[in-house]
Amino acid sequence: MNSYPLELLAQLAPVMFVAGLNPPASPPPPPTASNPGPTHPAPTHHSHHPSSSNNDPNLPTSRSHTSLPSNTHSATPSARPDPFTILFARLREVMLNQRKVTVWDPPTFPTNALDNDGRPVHEKKKIFQVVLVDKDIRFPPRKVDPEPASQADVPAAFSTGHSPLSPLTLTSPLHPDGLIAPIWIRKHTMLVPAVFVLFTRLFELDSTNTPASPPDALELERQQDTMLSSAIAQRKRTTNERGIKLTVVLLASRRMLDDPSLNLDARLTFIRRQSGLDSRAALFVLSPIAKDELSDFVKRYEANLFPQVYTRPKRHSLQTALWDPAVEYYTAHSKRVRQKRNRYQAQASQQTSHYNPISTLGPAPLSPKGWTVRYEYKMACFAEFRGEHEVALKHYQDAYTALTMMFLAPGSSLSAGAAISPGEKGLISATSTPSHLAAQFSLPPRTKRWAEAKVLADTINIKIIKLYLYNNETALALAQQRLHVRTFPTVAGFVGSPTAGEGKEGEEGSYEYWSWVSRMWSVLAEMLVEGSRTPGSDLIIPVHRPRLPLSGPGASSTTTGSIVGRKSTLAEGFLGGTGVGGINPSHALMHPGWYYLFAAECAEKKTARFIQGSRAREGEMSQEQRKTYLGSVKGLVGDVLEVSRSPRHWLWILI
Repeated sequence: MNSYPLELLAQLAPVMFVAGLNPPASPPPPPTASNPGPTHPAPTHHSHHPSSSNNDPNLPTSRSHTSLPSNTHSATPSARPDPFTILFARLREVMLNQRKVTVWDPPTFPTNALDNDGRPVHEKKKIFQVVLVDKDIRFPPRKVDPEPASQADVPAAFSTGHSPLSPLTLTSPLHPDGLIAPIWIRKHTMLVPAVFVLFTRLFELDSTNTPASPPDALELERQQDTMLSSAIAQRKRTTNERGIKLTVVLLASRRMLDDPSLNLDARLTFIRRQSGLDSRAALFVLSPIAKDELSDFVKRYEANLFPQVYTRPKRHSLQTALWDPAVEYYTAHSKRVRQKRNRYQAQASQQTSHYNPISTLGPAPLSPKGWTVRYEYKMACFAEFRGEHEVALKHYQDAYTALTMMFLAPGSSLSAGAAISPGEKGLISATSTPSHLAAQFSLPPRTKRWAEAKVLADTINIKIIKLYLYNNETALALAQQRLHVRTFPTVAGFVGSPTAGEGKEGEEGSYEYWSWVSRMWSVLAEMLVEGSRTPGSDLIIPVHRPRLPLSGPGASSTTTGSIVGRKSTLAEGFLGGTGVGGINPSHALMHPGWYYLFAAECAEKKTARFIQGSRAREGEMSQEQRKTYLGSVKGLVGDVLEVSRSPRHWLWILI
């Protein structure tokens, strides 16, 4: 799966920005004769994540000029480490270990409870994708005012400002006819969160900063609380502009929590009102606690009414308390995209007969089908963020269907303009498209946009298969894979013809085709391996037992013979044959090694096509080229042996 951008394959989860946990900068060493010190001021901003460091002018993450006040008292020298320093380090560790970016991450996890059939009861995961950021991080701009020169090409539905990543923005990498770029996923996973959690110290008086008179002490506390409230209010304004939930966690000593004379409740009420925080999971107080209890605070915390002070492990977690606001955030995004889709489809249905992609100078704008792909894909991603995988599956299927229609051309083998789509129960269905409209929807072949759409179609197919496998609907997953492998090369027009350099006479499949097919089956094998090895995953790979051989000297080995040396049987099984041992491998999910082996066979065909093309153009293939292409075959065969090391996996070889 390394052939595709990780952003288009990764399992999406609600994003939580956590600020205030960055380690304090170490003071510079004192200047000496050999080290006079820095001559230039140190930079004031550091990227919060490697992936967010980009040079795209459309997604700025520059530093703001207002920062939260820090505690004014200095730490006294002591042999004992500062408990808050330890707390910050443990919080960073717990937060970052919540979830890793991965392709396979089932939406539920098994519990100790059993249902009526004796199977473990599953609960929905409520885990965020945590990103540590600076306190004063800025979000990228939401809208860009349309340029006056481009107003003539802007549909009425988008006459107002639009996103910096929209095809309607002149500076967008998708202008004017792009679909979806990985940077859009990166924006919603690295640059814009659903919830923003801010950790900060609550000012406390001690022996180093206590004024002589009590009134002065109270005034100092009120000044510090006012400064803190002002900074929180400014952060809340930036989050409210995007509908992001802001939660503040105040760090205080145990003495502040236990001593009623310190008026903690009154200070919390003042801070909440002055900053404009709401009473729903918006303000928490945490003191230095043990590491296991700290994990409970993040993972197992029960949300009470304000003020929320953590004192002991409870039933729910901080993430559980913020889950509903995160779901509401992505639901609002889905509603906005759905409204734009419905509004645009109503206008496009009236203007389709007048749509002319070459009516203006320069590249043609995005077609109506292209906008449909964008809307369906975005709604699928937002549903995946919410954990509603059935809804996401429906939108991914609609996006896949619309995308295949964009590849159709008047001269393609599908003369009727049939858009292939997964029908009910995984069956193949077709949607007829008039020939005069197919020319409007088609992508110009062998262009940058054509290659981007081809990658998008492959990754959407992988997403659909993965969502089927989450529910152990292996037959539907295999039907989708078979549909994509059999029909998409024809729709996209890269199967190849039996011409010199592409294949032997009477044999279909170009170098590009066999390279793509090999990659598709190896991706399926990788997904099955990942699903079977991930802790908590319920993916069940069925075991198909071969027929018992006939006893006696006349017994034939056709029912139990090894797959080695029977490549024609593999091809027949996946490309429409009857299979072996009474099992059609195109209709029954097999062991991952089976798909690795088939991918290796396709890689051999790819290498053969390359050798034929090299002979036709430049003579014999060089030794270095031969090692490169044969190495890919050797690697796939090695994957077969790797996944088959366990004795319980040997049975698939006999099928």
